[in-house]
Amino acid sequence: MCNVCSGLGTTACTDCAGTGKLLTYIEMQVEWKNNIFEYVMDERTGFPTELFKGVKGKKLFVDEQYLVHPVVSFPICAINQASRNAIEQHHAQFGSTARILRQRQTIELVFLTKVEYEWHRKSYSYYVYGNEHKVYAEDYPKKCGCTIV
Repeated sequence: MCNVCSGLGTTACTDCAGTGKLLTYIEMQVEWKNNIFEYVMDERTGFPTELFKGVKGKKLFVDEQYLVHPVVSFPICAINQASRNAIEQHHAQFGSTARILRQRQTIELVFLTKVEYEWHRKSYSYYVYGNEHKVYAEDYPKKCGCTIV
């Protein structure tokens, strides 16, 4: 309502131009964000674990709901502990400053095979990983002419 004419529209003021009505609004900005916690159980293979992000594996467990609970019955204790740590960290970091809309927890088995071989009396190795069978060879002896890698 116009403060000059009290909403009657009797005065052609600059606020309502004689209509008695004002257009007011509140602008609100909403930011949607995914907060991701990743844990890779690496038993010192020498493989760069960040490469796992680019491949898929076999989903062993998926839980999605408003708030997920820690996994407690997985046969590998390190996975149970990582689940507990992730949920505690997520609540501590975002519980008071953001509204949690949904959580998803996934345990995925990504295959990793280390191949060791000898070429010209020197030992080398490479890795085959993921369902896509990608290859990582840090110390490949010949940089061109390869048909496998």
